[in-house]
Amino acid sequence: MKDYIAFQLAVHEVCRKDSRFSPQAYGFLCETLEHTSKILDRSEGEDRHVSGQELMQGWRDLAVQQFGPMAWFVMCEWGVLSSENVGAMVYNFIEIGYFRKNETDNIEDFSDGVDLETALKKPFIPARLEPGAE
Repeated sequence: MKDYIAFQLAVHEVCRKDSRFSPQAYGFLCETLEHTSKILDRSEGEDRHVSGQELMQGWRDLAVQQFGPMAWFVMCEWGVLSSENVGAMVYNFIEIGYFRKNETDNIEDFSDGVDLETALKKPFIPARLEPGAE
């Protein structure tokens, strides 16, 4: 219960400071961090650290898994239109002390060159409709 209250207070604070992203997006961010840590088998302490690129891969995977073909539309509703937006959310949490970063972390880690819209829609496009398909 304490963790839930701390999370709610953190979300309230970051949404007050930066209203671009919905509270649900921050909840999904925490789910993604947990999901990515488990996938990478990093469950405790400093070893739990996840890089920006790893988090983005987890974000895309979990969004497709949870929301299917609607993943991109859910992200639009939440205000999350790019990898850089996810980085901004992470750094909003870092700024208020809810997340921590290490000396190698940088917000540019989230500029992975992957178009979020394409990444979330592509798994659901039939192969015959893919560009270059015959």
